[in-house]
Amino acid sequence: MGGGGIQVADCKAFGTPLSDEQLDDMGGGTDSGNDCGVPESQFPCIEKCCSKSISMSGTVYKKNCPYCSIWSSFPDSTSLEVTYILDCILYGYGKRMKV
Repeated sequence: MGGGGIQVADCKAFGTPLSDEQLDDMGGGTDSGNDCGVPESQFPCIEKCCSKSISMSGTVYKKNCPYCSIWSSFPDSTSLEVTYILDCILYGYGKRMKV
């Protein structure tokens, strides 16, 4: 084949966790660099990871950190509780919260 094509060896696997050395070399992202200082026992931190507000439809979470993701479930059919799933891809933290 001619040049210009992407070789399979050049591709990186998606979903592969980063090593500690790769994380140490990363720059930027959160307000205080890579180490936002949120230990797993305090995740999610309402100021750093996400913000919480109350609306007419109930509790609403909005992400503040580019490494955090927030997912919500449909309301439970009996109690109408919504489960929020918060994940941090930088540290691998995850937490489920029922509201």
